[in-house]
Amino acid sequence: MTPHVGPPAATSPYSAEVLKSRLTDPRRLQALRASTLLDGAQNSVLDGLTRLVSRFLGVPISLVSLVDDREQHFPGLTGLEGWAGERRGTELTHSFCQHVVGRDAMLVVDDAAIDPLCMDNPAVRELGMIAYLGVPLRTASGDTLGALCAIDTKPLQWTAEQVATLEDLAAAAMAEIELRSATLAMRAEVDRYEFLVDAADLGDWDMDVRQNLTRRSAKHDALFGYAEMLPSWGYDDFLAHVHPEDRDRVHAAYQRALAGDGDYNVELRTIWPDGTLHWLWSRGRFVLDADGSPVRAAGLMADITDRKLSDERIMQLDREDTVGRLAAGLAHDFNNQLTVILGTVDCMALSPDLTVEQREDLGQIQGSCKRSARMVRELLALSRNEVRHREPVNLAGFLREVSHTAEHLVGERVRCRFVIPDSEFTILGDAPQIEQLLLNLLTNARDAMPNGGTVTITLEAHSATQVVLRVADTGMGMDERTLQRCFETFYTTKPRGAGTGLGLASARRIVTDMGGEIGVTSVVGAGTTFALRFPLYRAADEPHGGMGTGHLEDAASHGALRVLLVDDNAIVRQVVTRVLRENGHTVVDEETGEAAVARLLAHDAFDVLITDLVMPTMNGRALADAVLARHPTTRVLLISGYSDDEVARYGIERGTYAFLAKPFTRAQLQAAVDALVASRGSVVA
Repeated sequence: MTPHVGPPAATSPYSAEVLKSRLTDPRRLQALRASTLLDGAQNSVLDGLTRLVSRFLGVPISLVSLVDDREQHFPGLTGLEGWAGERRGTELTHSFCQHVVGRDAMLVVDDAAIDPLCMDNPAVRELGMIAYLGVPLRTASGDTLGALCAIDTKPLQWTAEQVATLEDLAAAAMAEIELRSATLAMRAEVDRYEFLVDAADLGDWDMDVRQNLTRRSAKHDALFGYAEMLPSWGYDDFLAHVHPEDRDRVHAAYQRALAGDGDYNVELRTIWPDGTLHWLWSRGRFVLDADGSPVRAAGLMADITDRKLSDERIMQLDREDTVGRLAAGLAHDFNNQLTVILGTVDCMALSPDLTVEQREDLGQIQGSCKRSARMVRELLALSRNEVRHREPVNLAGFLREVSHTAEHLVGERVRCRFVIPDSEFTILGDAPQIEQLLLNLLTNARDAMPNGGTVTITLEAHSATQVVLRVADTGMGMDERTLQRCFETFYTTKPRGAGTGLGLASARRIVTDMGGEIGVTSVVGAGTTFALRFPLYRAADEPHGGMGTGHLEDAASHGALRVLLVDDNAIVRQVVTRVLRENGHTVVDEETGEAAVARLLAHDAFDVLITDLVMPTMNGRALADAVLARHPTTRVLLISGYSDDEVARYGIERGTYAFLAKPFTRAQLQAAVDALVASRGSVVA
């Protein structure tokens, strides 16, 4: 006969404080919630275990009871009928299993009707629970979640064999609960990982090195341009998708990681099926076996195209800034020399004794000087410090005026076609810069059509507030690589010596400085189109106190003038003095601002002050202020190859002084002087 397991004294009462403390333990409650087996949940494995309990122990009722701080829950049950079975749980008032948790020990009740711990429990009367045997369901960390219990509706003396059987089945039940919790936790981690990877727009890959097969996410294949995943993917497939120019470098990085020399970390280019170029970043780690041989590699991949383009743009801006600062340092002295050459050539050209060949030679010198000056302007266009004059420009009328120049520039092989509406499209800009911009684009179009073709200049409304100027050629076009780099400073596809790589870079700077945008489309073999969008000018857009805007060609001559010329370059003073005197003016020249002020103190006023803007000690702006303080009717013309002096620029922009950029010709100098006197204000030439 199997012995009884123990006396009823084992179920003696204990303090309510101990029971409450264990039922409300935070770690225990967290473990319960992690199982997701509360609130009416049903688990088929646990149901099966309760059936085994009923069969092996010969009892009508068996429960897997998980006890929280308010209720007990039955994810596994057999034989429990009525409301408790339907709900798969009861309140703690009907719970024997809560005492398994409270006592943290097995509970043996032979007859609940006389048991001091359970005799007042409503489950005795309402559910007919008389005999009870409950074994703790305890986690590996020692938290008791509830009990696996066997119940009879009549008194029963529990045997040691029944207890041992129930303990074995309780271990199986706890294994199922912990496996479920671990599985759910792992699934949550996977979901979290997938969410993070998706949120970071990453693709992941996991490669079996020996089998050369890679499991990867859909995002991984999308990074290579595929809307749907490919059937399979191995290292050879990956390498085939790497840009040919990057393939050796990427493979070398893979081999180093394969040999155990650190993680795999590369940036590479790939060409999508649609032909577009993308930059990718891939990083992974290899797993080695006991012999040090690689068996697995896993990692992440991301599209870094935008970052690369941003990096390239920053480098481009740095280069442009360097070029601008270099130009700022050289332009003043270089333009001084060009001014001397142009002025001398103009004076020599006045001689009636020159032969045809000599005049042609002078023309060649003058043309070279103008081309050199244009190169300097292109360099200065890359610098934000260039002095600029903004005024309303009727773009339609401007294009009509330069159409003859444009036709001459592109030559006889190229047809130059203008499509200009009768409407006025006025923008706020600098007419010389707009001309430089157009000539740069036309030069590129001409060079793209060595065998001839057509370049079409079209002007039309883009919206109620914008106008678009298009320059389209029928030339050789640009490939994707050239298209991406065409606006870079010094980038050119022309033979060495045939191009500076400044034209499009300066064109973009001019357009953006005018508040516009420039874009380009091109098809290899079919031609290229540049689209320039400018904001339309409204009268309200004109800066307060802007410059006077007379036409130079309308300025009349005002006879002999007394001119004070100040420039720290002796040769410039000599040439400008000669030009002015040959035009009938009286000229006094000085080397410094201080000497000019002393001259004014000792002599009468001058009609016009022409002064270099950048000079040692006293600059042109300071000199002009001093002259006007003593002689307010004096007209001031500032001349310079370049100035980054913010004070001087402010004075020009508000209309206080006129400005003439070096280098200038004899005619430009006289026109500036005439316009200055005629306007009684300022003008920029």
